[in-house]
Amino acid sequence: MSHQGPLTTVRALIGQSVLLPCDVTPTTTAKPPILVLFYYGESGTPIYTLDARDDEVVNGRRWADENRLGRRAQFIVSGDERGLLLTDLQPDDEGEYRCRVDFRAAPTKNFRILLDIIRLMWGYV
Repeated sequence: MSHQGPLTTVRALIGQSVLLPCDVTPTTTAKPPILVLFYYGESGTPIYTLDARDDEVVNGRRWADENRLGRRAQFIVSGDERGLLLTDLQPDDEGEYRCRVDFRAAPTKNFRILLDIIRLMWGYV
């Protein structure tokens, strides 16, 4: 599996929320993205998709892998920060994610995000 794109490290606490950044801005004057795919680890199967081939990206069809994400994931496309918002973080959420952004008439963009889960140890000084 090719590991393309820059690597960003994100840290968050178990049980909290985190945004896995993914820049969906076209590199040219091309139209907005038509497809956003998130992968976890070495898998070639997406765990989250945002399909805007038939609509604007804010109204695109969204799908999340029930086994990995359940209803804990939402792609944020408006505002300054864009990416996959994960809520109620679990220990097995830790690892490397990949975001692929496809455009109709512009090069595909790839990003890698390393999610580091912080586990608090109560009772230790």
